[in-house]
Amino acid sequence: MLIRCFAFIGLCLQVTLVCEKTSVQLIKNSLALLIDRIEIREGRKQRYGSQIGTNPNNKTLYVLPLIDPDNVDKRRAEVGLGPISEYVKNWNLVWDVEKYKSELPELEKLNR
Repeated sequence: MLIRCFAFIGLCLQVTLVCEKTSVQLIKNSLALLIDRIEIREGRKQRYGSQIGTNPNNKTLYVLPLIDPDNVDKRRAEVGLGPISEYVKNWNLVWDVEKYKSELPELEKLNR
């Protein structure tokens, strides 16, 4: 547990150093990505939809489990991120919130 704490402190230091050199908006973007990464690593759902996983059964890519998919674009906008539909195009994915919500229970099982 102590090693994890030092790793987190190291991340905080890196963020602090970045804060000194960059704009507030860039910091918000970076923190959003970091928050998602930590949430997923800790076994929780992400907030901004920045983390993509690979389904081990069929090797397809998917947005890792996400809190309240209906409002993800609102949360993304609050931290200066573009719409998730544009973001997932980087992985040749198409964002369909209704389809995602119907698949979410299975996606959550993959992420355990």
